[in-house]
Amino acid sequence: MTSRAKRVLLPVVASVAISAVVFAVVLGLHQRGTLEPAELRAYDRLIRISVDPSAKRKVVVVGVTEEDLRDQRVHYPISDADMADLLQKIVDCQPRAVGVDIYRDRPVADPDDPDAHAKLARIWREHPEVTPVFEIGVTDPPPEVDRVKQAGFADFAYDPLDHEVRRGYFTIELPDRHSGQPVPFRSMAYQLTEWSLRKEGRMRTITELGRPPRVYFSVGDTAFPLLRADEGPYVRLGQAQSEYLLDFRVSDHPLIAAGSILEDPFDPALFRDKVVVVGMTAGSVKDYVETPVGRMFGVQLHATAVEQLLRAADGLASPMRTWPAWLNTLGVLVLSLVGGLLAYWICQRFPWRYPSLAVAGVAAASLSGVLLLYWITRLEFRREQWVPLVPATIAFVSSAALVTIYILGHERKSRMVLKRLFSGAVSGEVAEAMWDRQEEVLESGGIKPQELTATVLFTDLKGFSGLSERCGPADVLKWLNELMNDLTDCVDKNHGVVNKYIGDAVMAVFGIPVPRTLPQQIAQDARNAVRCALGMREALRRFNTRDRKDKLPRILMRVGIHTGPLVAGGVGNVRRLEYTVIGPTVNIASRLESYGKEEMPEDIAADGCRILIGQPTLDLLGGEFQTRCLRVDRLHGMNVDTAIHGVIGPAEAPPANKGEPACAVAP
Repeated sequence: MTSRAKRVLLPVVASVAISAVVFAVVLGLHQRGTLEPAELRAYDRLIRISVDPSAKRKVVVVGVTEEDLRDQRVHYPISDADMADLLQKIVDCQPRAVGVDIYRDRPVADPDDPDAHAKLARIWREHPEVTPVFEIGVTDPPPEVDRVKQAGFADFAYDPLDHEVRRGYFTIELPDRHSGQPVPFRSMAYQLTEWSLRKEGRMRTITELGRPPRVYFSVGDTAFPLLRADEGPYVRLGQAQSEYLLDFRVSDHPLIAAGSILEDPFDPALFRDKVVVVGMTAGSVKDYVETPVGRMFGVQLHATAVEQLLRAADGLASPMRTWPAWLNTLGVLVLSLVGGLLAYWICQRFPWRYPSLAVAGVAAASLSGVLLLYWITRLEFRREQWVPLVPATIAFVSSAALVTIYILGHERKSRMVLKRLFSGAVSGEVAEAMWDRQEEVLESGGIKPQELTATVLFTDLKGFSGLSERCGPADVLKWLNELMNDLTDCVDKNHGVVNKYIGDAVMAVFGIPVPRTLPQQIAQDARNAVRCALGMREALRRFNTRDRKDKLPRILMRVGIHTGPLVAGGVGNVRRLEYTVIGPTVNIASRLESYGKEEMPEDIAADGCRILIGQPTLDLLGGEFQTRCLRVDRLHGMNVDTAIHGVIGPAEAPPANKGEPACAVAP
């Protein structure tokens, strides 16, 4: 595997690993129930925005209001006489079913009507569609009523975390008081829906289908899957008995005051072919519960449950469905991986010099992803499909955040190495190229030794010693920095690297730290070096022609350039590491700069800057520059002769051949 492939693949593998860890943590939190409160809050939010105020109501609520009690139109506790009178007026209007959400387990005598209890008992017997309520383990239905076939229990499932009601029951199995055998008692919503469907003449009402572990209740032609302990927003629900999720789509039913029915004329059409639920709506009685849509009286909650079952039976609504546990787990895993890989992709798209843009990009993408997930969840919820929101959101955002931190931290560590080695020495363009090809420069947090072909440029100032003698140190440094700034700009503009400053001398290299492999690239480096030297000549001319109050001496400069193989790498220890190049090419370039220090021919030393190059550099220029062969000589410390050429300037016109004839070098 190539180093570049490793550089690309390793962050991807790390991103996948981070996403997998996030998935495992989120899954563990979910299975422990830690995320259940947040999941329930999200569920409640979706419930509230899914309420359908325009839906047609089949259920009417008759409530004993606070005004009824205050005006004494109805006494509390409600007497048998008032209850019998109220129910008789309602059943005379031919409703489909009537539910009584007021406990009648014992008589409530009325001194003015000693036969009131008998009247009420006759209504229970003659009208089986009238369903009295009882509370399991607390109260009993009226003795005249079959507790299984006619009565309905008032219980709903309360969530232990916040004591809110989000689930309803079809049945609850309890031991029979006589035989001890389990008997399925029916909820009030079950009984009222059953009687309403019978009044419509439907053959199929409510039946139990399937076997554990998946049981359904068929309401009309609609099958309600019973809630299991690990479905929907729940994790450890406990032993669920014939439970289903309430959707609260239709929860604001018309309220008719019981006092107005007892004392005032009313239109019988209010109750005809309707399901009527009678109960307490007086706040002082405190018969209310907390739900996702707010506080509701018990009678309103029963009406809401009946309305949901009737709408399902008519095909107007489907029961709330949930993903199976394995699909929830798969969804969290996929979104965790998507979040991590998306963050990796965004971080790779931005230049390493702008990590804030990468962070902003990941943040924007994460926000967009969360909004998209919420939008999808909301659409699915309208289709009665609950998609887990909180675990998926946490996994997606956490993976994106942690992968971003890892990628930027890893890049920052590598950038610190490059910064320590090349700070202030390269242009932004070269630095960008270095980062893009860092695998060719860095190795295990350090610098990688490389054998490559490059062009080395040395400069040195002539006459600067006299300037030092005539001026103070502060002025000398000021002028030196002024000149060095211009010379460094020339190196940057021509894609070189300032390797080091040596007093008033500069060493620059063209072709590092990213190695050149193609001949045209190596030739371009040589041309860039000569072009840089000519730029330095112009910079020196401007420096010498500036007005100076002390009539400073004219500064001269020598430049030596040579192209060839060399070795680039780090020199030093872990506390101080310096990037440098070594080899004969470096030595020859240095010797060319210092060759014949006093020799400054006018053509190759125009404007006080002499430029000497070696034969390998000349061979790569392609005739773009005017040059002159000075001589063939053995440079100081070298064992072979070297052809020495001087650079006059840019070529006036492209020549037909490649530059001048080479100097003859003795074999």
